[in-house]
Amino acid sequence: MPTRAKIPTLAALAAICAVVALGVSVAPRPAVAQAFAVEPPARTAPGKEFATPWTGEDAPGDFIALAAPGAAPEKFIDYARTSAGNPATLTAPPAGAYEVRYVSANGLKVRARASLTVASEAELIAPAEAEAGTEITVAAPAGGDAADYVTIVAPDADALALGPYVRLRGAAEVMLAAPEAPGAYEVRLVHAATQTIRARALLTVRAAAQAPAPAAQATTSDEAARRPEAAAPASKTAALTASDPAPVETAAEPEPATPAPRTVRRSLMALIAVDRGAGFHVAFTGAGAPGDEIGIAPAGGGAGDLLATQAAAGGAPLAFDAPAEPGNYDILYVDASGQVLARRELEVW
Repeated sequence: MPTRAKIPTLAALAAICAVVALGVSVAPRPAVAQAFAVEPPARTAPGKEFATPWTGEDAPGDFIALAAPGAAPEKFIDYARTSAGNPATLTAPPAGAYEVRYVSANGLKVRARASLTVASEAELIAPAEAEAGTEITVAAPAGGDAADYVTIVAPDADALALGPYVRLRGAAEVMLAAPEAPGAYEVRLVHAATQTIRARALLTVRAAAQAPAPAAQATTSDEAARRPEAAAPASKTAALTASDPAPVETAAEPEPATPAPRTVRRSLMALIAVDRGAGFHVAFTGAGAPGDEIGIAPAGGGAGDLLATQAAAGGAPLAFDAPAEPGNYDILYVDASGQVLARRELEVW
C-alpha cells in the first residue's frame, strides 16, 4: 500500500508560522559607525618631524592637522592629507601646547583630536651676562642640521627675528658678538629648514666699561726731599729782597684722562633666505664713515665683486632686491678703502 503523506499537526503548523513571522519582523542591522582616531607622540621637539598614525574614512580631501587648542577647523599650523599615507608626517612648531586632529573635508569637521606638547630637548649653554660688543661662546647641542644657526634677539621677538648670528656647520661651539646696546636679550638656536626655535637662553648685555683715568701719583716727604729744589742753599732764599718777585708755587694742572679707544663693530641684519628678485631690507650698525657701503656679492666675494651697493649713511635700513639668479650670496659692509668690515650670508631661492 502506498505510504500516506504525514499531515502536520496543528502545533507544528503554529511553530512554522511563528518562525516565518519572526523572520519578517526582524529589522536590518544598523551600519557600524566609522571610528576616528589620531595617535601622535605625547611630546616632541621644535622643528622635528613626527609620525601620527590615524584611523578614519580616508574620504577625498580628509587631512590630519596640527593646530592650537580651540582653533577653528580651518585654522591649522601644518597638515597632511590622509591620501598621502598612514601614518601622517607633520613638523613640530615652536615650544607650546597643541592638538593633532583628524579633519573631514566634508563639512570641515574635527572627527578626532589628541594633545601634543612641543618642548625643547636641546640645551643651549651661553653666558648669562656679557659686555656690549664683546664676543661670547655658545655651546650648541648635538643634532640638527649644519645650516642651523645661533642668533641674539629681543626676548619677545618673533620666531623669524634675526640679530647677530652664526651657523653651526657641525661645530659644538660657536662665537658671536653681543649687541652694542645694553639690555635684555635671548640667545636662540634656530632650525634653519623650518625657522623654528630649538633652544633658547636669556642674556643680559651691560654697557662697555670705560678705561679708568690714570691714578695721580702720591708724593711722599722722602720723594720731596730728593727733588733738586729741596737741595738749594738757605742763603739763596735769604738773599731775596722785597724788590725781587717772590716765587709763586702753582699746582700742575692734571692732564685730562684720555678714554681708551673703542672699536665700533659693524653688523648686518637681514633675512637669511629670500626668493629671487624679491625685495628685502638690510639693517646695520656702525654706519657714518664717509665712503662706507653695503652691497650684495657672490658667496665669498669681496668689495670688487659687489653686484649692487648703497651708501651706509643715516643708520636707516636699506631696501635691496635679491639677485635674479638663485644661489648663495653674501651681504657685505665695505669701507672706503674696500675692506670688508662685516659679512652676512644670503640664500636666494
